[in-house]
Amino acid sequence: MMSKIKQGFTLIELMIVIAIIAIIAAIAYPSYQNYTKRAKRIEVQSYLMELSHKLASYKLVNRSFKDASMTVIGGNANFPNSGSQTYTITLTDNVGATLGSGAENGTTWRLVATPVGGQTGLGAVTLTHTGQQCWYKNNDSPNFMSRLGGGGEIIPPDTCSSWEDR
Repeated sequence: MMSKIKQGFTLIELMIVIAIIAIIAAIAYPSYQNYTKRAKRIEVQSYLMELSHKLASYKLVNRSFKDASMTVIGGNANFPNSGSQTYTITLTDNVGATLGSGAENGTTWRLVATPVGGQTGLGAVTLTHTGQQCWYKNNDSPNFMSRLGGGGEIIPPDTCSSWEDR
């Protein structure tokens, strides 16, 4: 008499495979999330560079940055233009005033990309008229200039990291 040969996997074998897959996913998913967040930050840095070229063209035509705005230079305050917004972009002079209205009188500019949505908490990205590229790690609302504290002490500006930092 021939005995039947059983084929297939036992429940224990299947559970071990599922556990291994779960462990691999638990390790890989956070790395993937960090990678996508870094990629979105790099995309907005590229967009800030594009806007800086538009500002240079604006200055050639108008002889200053006075009255320049995101709308006037053909920029969009929401980044990216389609899909889920990850950054809000503002254009000011170096002291944070509307271009041409402050003490800088249309001679300087600062582009600030403030993270929103899934990017919140990663830190603002800035670019200035001098080409200074800053990333304020884990600080979405950085202070760009020294200021007086409550006790009259001078508080220095927030620390700026280069765009290349991870």
